[in-house]
Amino acid sequence: IAFVPSESLLSAALELDPTILEYAFTKRVALASPVNLWAVLKTVAYSWRQQVAAEQVTEIIKLGQELYKRVGVVAGHADSLRSALDKAVKSYNEFAGSLERNMLTTAKKFPGMDPNITLKEVPAISSATEGFRKEELTSDE
Repeated sequence: IAFVPSESLLSAALELDPTILEYAFTKRVALASPVNLWAVLKTVAYSWRQQVAAEQVTEIIKLGQELYKRVGVVAGHADSLRSALDKAVKSYNEFAGSLERNMLTTAKKFPGMDPNITLKEVPAISSATEGFRKEELTSDE
């Protein structure tokens, strides 16, 4: 921005060369007089704010994409954990069944063991984990 301190000076320059404003713009210079300086400065400030806002939007989009990818990774870990929990429940249930069918049956055969003694039951675990249903959380990407 080139400030011309008098409106009459800018008018006189335009009378001598009506293309002076266009020439100044080609050189990336805006001629501003006292009458339009405030408007030019407000326009420049608005443009800068818009540029900053656009940069922030771009950053937010990048962060959103990164977060979306990371949600997929965390979902993969959660699915692995679910599978491990299912396996642990299955192993526990096999243990409980084996204890009741095999160990206790054999233990009751010991000489002098009172067959009427009841031990606390080892309950099986009946609930299973549920996997994710949403495609974004189940894809192998």
